[in-house]
Parts: sequence; C-alpha cells; structure tokens
Amino acid sequence: MRRCDALGVEMIPIRLVISIAVIGAIVGLWASGMLVAGPTSDAGLLRRECEGAVSTLASLVRGGAARDLRDPDAPLGTRRIVTFDVPAGCVYLSFGGDPDPDGDGVMTSEAAGSSAVIVFLVQGAGKEAVWLSEPVGFRAGVYDGSRYILGPGSLILHTAGKARLAFELVRDAAAMYILVYPD
Repeated sequence: MRRCDALGVEMIPIRLVISIAVIGAIVGLWASGMLVAGPTSDAGLLRRECEGAVSTLASLVRGGAARDLRDPDAPLGTRRIVTFDVPAGCVYLSFGGDPDPDGDGVMTSEAAGSSAVIVFLVQGAGKEAVWLSEPVGFRAGVYDGSRYILGPGSLILHTAGKARLAFELVRDAAAMYILVYPD
C-alpha cells in the first residue's frame, strides 16, 4: 500500500530515509578512519623495517671486518644486504642524519652529529628516528669507477618501492663508518 500526501505525490518511507542516513554515516566514518590509519600503518611498517635493519647492523659492527678506505687494494669490508619496502607516502628515508632538521621542506644530505641514526618521514605521520646502538655512523657510498668510497653525507631515499641496500663496514684512519649504497 502506497502512501500519498494531500497533493497525491508518493511519500518516501521513513525507514528507507533512516537506513540511507545510517549507511552514509558508517561509510563516512570508515573513510575518515582510513585517512588516519593509512599513514600510521605505513610509519609502523617502516619503523619495524628500520629496527630490524639496526639489529642486523649492530651485529655487523660487533663482529665484522672493516675495509681500509685509504688502501685502494683492500678487500671489501663485512657487508649486510637489507631490502626496505618504502611506502608510497614516504617523504624520505635517510641513513646518517635528518635531511630536514627544521621541518621547512628544504633538504640536505649533510650528516650531523654521530650520524648513527635512520630518520624517516611518512606523509600524514610524524618524523621518526631509529638509533644504532653502536658508535658507528652511516655515510653514503659514492662510486668512484671501481669501488664505493666515503661520501660526505647521508644516503636519502625518496622513491617508493623496494630498495635493496648494501651496508659495508669501513675504516678511514681511526674512524669507523657503515657505508650505505645500492646493491
């Protein structure tokens, strides 16, 4: 049985209107939750990957042999290969320092302080740092045509996807570093 108003126009049942409003509210809450959960879960995944890498690299420093950078014929130092799954929302992933210490969007690869840190920023989440417990800093490796040598700053990744990196223990005079370069 259909209801009509005084002018003979069909009326929409009140239950249908309420059902559509409730479904709309549920979809709206779900969508807003996904906007918050996406960056948070990406940051959590990246944090776990960085913590796993730091654990692997701590054993590298404690038990590895360092390559002498001043000897061009020196064999490779002990290396570890680590693959990072960089999420699409990652602004940067830096090995050796914070590329944007002021948070103004102007980036530098200059390594600062002990440089024994991995810093990352995921869009929509805060900046995070994961520290290496060993007193050895990260430096970007620069390829000189025959081998990787010590670069002046940190290695910074900006591109989403799989990043397979080599971490090599090196020595420059008395200073020890972990050289980071693509594998």
